[in-house]
Amino acid sequence: MVDVVRSAAPVGSRLVLAGAVLYLLEWVAILTADSGVLPAPPDSAPEETLALYAGEAGALGFMAGWFSLVLIGRVLVVIGIRSVLRASGHAHPLMDLAVAAMLLGVVLEVTAYGLAAAAAVAADGGAAVAVVALDAGSSVVNTLLYGPTGMALVITVWAMWRTRDFPVALHVLGLLAGLSAVAAALASAPSMRELQDTLSFGAFLMWIWMLWTGVLLWRRRSRHASGAAVGARLA
Repeated sequence: MVDVVRSAAPVGSRLVLAGAVLYLLEWVAILTADSGVLPAPPDSAPEETLALYAGEAGALGFMAGWFSLVLIGRVLVVIGIRSVLRASGHAHPLMDLAVAAMLLGVVLEVTAYGLAAAAAVAADGGAAVAVVALDAGSSVVNTLLYGPTGMALVITVWAMWRTRDFPVALHVLGLLAGLSAVAAALASAPSMRELQDTLSFGAFLMWIWMLWTGVLLWRRRSRHASGAAVGARLA
């Protein structure tokens, strides 16, 4: 049993939109790093993998560092939603799990890019064996982010649905994003890479869901602040 104080009206927050915007700043690195490196196909020769990473140390190093800063926005989104649910009297212990799961997904993604950056450094030194190993590690770790991220989304959407304070379409969008990520986690075998790439469309749904939720809760926060100010003047 969770002891809460129920709010008379839906509660807003600025944290969710702030987290969504911070997370979407990942596009700064994606668009400016100018790196076309992808995990090498499983049947690539060591020389091909080496050539793929050669000269990419700067771009991939920047991306890894940048992502370590901005991807934490995904965690801030879930923390913000958890705080709203608590304030509105709909706290649930599983939201703590959602925060932890989203954090795990971020750690795995940053680690994957860190391994890719290390592969690029090794490539500049001509260490083909090390590049192949680091490339494989980066690819595998990257596939692992889908599971915890998808579970975090599914739990959060369920907790929001319990409140009846959010649009049904928002729940559907978030659920599709979460389930597609969970499905992608189940397609982690190298032979299923194309299927996993197809299922990764859920990332676009997650971006929309985060921004929509953030704007909705920001507006509720602003209305609450305006109402409180009017009440103070009338008191």
